[in-house]
Amino acid sequence: MSQKTVLLTGGSGGLGNRTTRYLVEKGWHIFAADLNREAMTKMRGEKNISTLFIDVTDQASIDVALKVVLEQVDGLDGIVNFAGIFAAGSLIEINEVTLFRVLDVNVMGTYRVNKTFFPLVHKRKGRIVNLSSETGWQSAGPFNGPYAMSKHAIEAYSDSLRRE
Repeated sequence: MSQKTVLLTGGSGGLGNRTTRYLVEKGWHIFAADLNREAMTKMRGEKNISTLFIDVTDQASIDVALKVVLEQVDGLDGIVNFAGIFAAGSLIEINEVTLFRVLDVNVMGTYRVNKTFFPLVHKRKGRIVNLSSETGWQSAGPFNGPYAMSKHAIEAYSDSLRRE
């Protein structure tokens, strides 16, 4: 495959889906990855889109996606990390499981995907784009702490990764 390729997590969601379609319009081949199996099935077979069912909280799922990508390409021109979830609530009262889930998807999921697919991006001297939020650089509002924590972490992770 000689055209530009990118792995895009959260590929079936609002902004992720729009970005997938925008890049396809520009001639890119997109490996659209998402946890939403139904949405991925609907996208299957569309021109310049390869769908991947991926759970960014599960390394085995990411490893399977890597194998599928390697069956089609030997490198990637980019990774775009859109996968993420939102949860709001008082930081004193929020259920610990909910807080851990937000951090696991939004922060650790981004880390896992980048770590696993980095060799493919490095091979083509590609780029990694980690989507944060305005919440990542703004002061967190009341009851927005779980999400804000994750997005502040993505900002710090991305700054450090860039410098490395």
